[in-house]
Amino acid sequence: MKKKLITIIAIVCMLSLAATSVYADSASKRRRHQLEGFLVGSTAAFIGASIINSLNNKKSGAYNNNNKQRYQREQYYSDRYRYQEPDGHWEVERIWVEPEYEEKWNPGHYNKRGRWVRGRYQRFITKRGYYKKRRVWVCRY
Repeated sequence: MKKKLITIIAIVCMLSLAATSVYADSASKRRRHQLEGFLVGSTAAFIGASIINSLNNKKSGAYNNNNKQRYQREQYYSDRYRYQEPDGHWEVERIWVEPEYEEKWNPGHYNKRGRWVRGRYQRFITKRGYYKKRRVWVCRY
């Protein structure tokens, strides 16, 4: 109750300060300070709204009673269906990955000895072959 009363009083004070800054003595001062008053009033409204929203939010987190019950229930089921030791083990095997080739046309030409070689497609390696490691589960049955 005290928090709500304090926030209401703070909001009223800020709004009254904003209103007094808008209604200045002369017309030139009013125009000059009108934007300033608007900014002060809008910030007061935003701050007041955030304070009110923070007061109305319920507590949530690890200490909530519902969370305690849910945690106890999960603990019960995890103890009841405990993970059993598997019958087997992991092994690492090496797998050969084939190289990748690109075929390009090699036009007809004369070789170093002066003989004519007909045009043909030739294979060029774009990715070399390599071994890849993979984990495999081996059963003991």
